[in-house]
Amino acid sequence: MDSHPKSTADSVAYVFYFGNCHAYLCIKKDKRMKYGMMISGTIGQGYDWWSGTYGTRSKDVKSFLDAHADEEVNIAVSSPGGYVDEGLTIYQLIKDHGHVNIHIMGMTASIATVLCMGAQHVTMSDGSTMLIHNASTGVTVWESANKEKLDRLIEQWKKQRDDLDTIDKVIASVYASKSGKTSEDVLAQMQKESWMTPQQALDFGLIDEVRSLDDEDKQRQTNMVKRFTNSFCKDFGLPPLVSTADTTAPSKSFMTQVIDGVKEFFKNNNKINEMKKKFLNLQTILDRKDDFEVTDEKVTLTDAEMQKIEDAIAEKEKKITDTETSLTATQDKVKDLEKQIADKDKSIQNKDQEIADLKKAPGAQTNDTVDDGAENLDAGQLFNAVKQII
Repeated sequence: MDSHPKSTADSVAYVFYFGNCHAYLCIKKDKRMKYGMMISGTIGQGYDWWSGTYGTRSKDVKSFLDAHADEEVNIAVSSPGGYVDEGLTIYQLIKDHGHVNIHIMGMTASIATVLCMGAQHVTMSDGSTMLIHNASTGVTVWESANKEKLDRLIEQWKKQRDDLDTIDKVIASVYASKSGKTSEDVLAQMQKESWMTPQQALDFGLIDEVRSLDDEDKQRQTNMVKRFTNSFCKDFGLPPLVSTADTTAPSKSFMTQVIDGVKEFFKNNNKINEMKKKFLNLQTILDRKDDFEVTDEKVTLTDAEMQKIEDAIAEKEKKITDTETSLTATQDKVKDLEKQIADKDKSIQNKDQEIADLKKAPGAQTNDTVDDGAENLDAGQLFNAVKQII
């Protein structure tokens, strides 16, 4: 029996020969995209207790890329942005790896778009949006100020403005390197602060391909964009979206948003929140971003994860043992010092007793003898004798 495979874009066909007979077996290729990592949430932030979500830190990306140093990897990105320094670090990590394909999904903005520029190939899915804009920083003063204080604040803000200008130029150079545009053209686009469609991003040179999504990715993208409301964008310092459902809704005050957030956080999910708190230490030990999957009230861990936990416990036990040993040594030193002090006290008491005994002892008798041959001088004679000496 012989077989000869024939491959097409969608399937692989095998032809089997049995003497003068033959048969066909067609196997359809799995076209679903396999992502090695998802960059989401706030760039540079770990676990956010308020929202119960995780951001993406540079050390998370480094750990993943180091584990796949010589492999071509696919990374999905959907993030509103975050810390500039962390984003630039991730950009450099991706660029240095050299075999990373980035797939932008949902809504991606700010520094999250910058890190994508380090990939060898960047795609953007149908229905997604991208935003590049000037860097910003928080400016809030909750106090009154005299003219001297205002002068200091103005100088401080001038420096912040100069720093932001430098950051804008650095970011523009990254976009320009990817797109082939001049830094001036990129800065002009950043100044617009407008959301870009996949086709607009492709025309500007920020991506290499517009990608269609399979059903699984469509659902994933739908879930990602649910949180991107105009109020969310406003809180994150992003421009409003176009034609979103909440544009006609009355705006809420900050306190109303906080109250609504607290209610939503505790609404019908106490068990989930309890599980996150319960496993948070384990997730930190294992450097995991995702929640543990619970099946039939059981959690499955790999051998490597079990070894990490075992090593962490052993390290804690060693620290406890070392602390107990140090404490015992310190207690022994304290006892020794207490003994030395007691000995000194006793020595002082003995000296005090010796002094007291000496005071009580009778002194030697003194007998003063007057020479019978001494002359008896009156006052006048004594005065004259002194005058002669002087």
